[in-house]
Amino acid sequence: MLLSILNGTKSNFLSLFFRQKLAVGYVKQVFKHSLNIKIGEQLIHIGSFKQPLSSYGIQINELDCHRIIEAVQPKDRVRLKQNQLMIYTEIGFIGLELQLFNEKNLKLDKNKQISVEELQHSRLTLNKFEARINEGSGLIQSNIDPFVLAGLTKYDHIEQLVLQVRYLLGRGIGLTPTGDDILYGYTLVRLLCHHAEDLLTVLQAELKQIRTTEVSYYYLITLIEGFVSEQAFYLEQILFTHDLIDLEHIIDKFVSYGHTSGFDLLIGFLCGLDYILTNEVKV
Repeated sequence: MLLSILNGTKSNFLSLFFRQKLAVGYVKQVFKHSLNIKIGEQLIHIGSFKQPLSSYGIQINELDCHRIIEAVQPKDRVRLKQNQLMIYTEIGFIGLELQLFNEKNLKLDKNKQISVEELQHSRLTLNKFEARINEGSGLIQSNIDPFVLAGLTKYDHIEQLVLQVRYLLGRGIGLTPTGDDILYGYTLVRLLCHHAEDLLTVLQAELKQIRTTEVSYYYLITLIEGFVSEQAFYLEQILFTHDLIDLEHIIDKFVSYGHTSGFDLLIGFLCGLDYILTNEVKV
């Protein structure tokens, strides 16, 4: 064996999937600091502890992650058997003993309540950062129509929501296009406020057409099922943070990952807040 990895963290979204008796797949994509593998219909992200844990991901120490990235190539075979993940490379095989990994809960707490007053306070506080968020976002380079964003905050018929979701899905460049990041932030707020039923129905139907990147598709699918990336928990913290210095610290940490993704998620987050407050939704 080239490498045996006994320590790491795994998303609880993948817990049941990892218990399969036998499944096979392959290395899908290799990046500078991480990789994606695909087993059956499930994408799995493998990265180091320096990166936030993906909703469909695994974290290992940086040295082991680097060694895997150096050894693997796209299309290398992968086998999963009852919590043991094997990657077969040209120079040997790599084993990840997933039953020994810590499990991290990335499922949203459906019982958590947020008052309208807290949402109003959050929106007023975030007003002070809105110019910075817009400037750092991918709205201009992705040519996002501002009328579509306005439409997310107030629509009369579900057909209007369908058009807005269809417009945003897959719009932009990168592994998670700007339009998808906006939809992610928007959906997250509505989930946290327990008012996302129509949106989830629309989003799920549109994703069946797979109009976006595979990475983004799986982020959105896991969100629909109530699981989020570790980074997205920073967005939840924003709702309960009203001190400007503390809020700026959270935003700085949140937007440090990706090029414009953090800012784009915040754009969607603001749209979600505006939807709840404009429509006087009971939370």
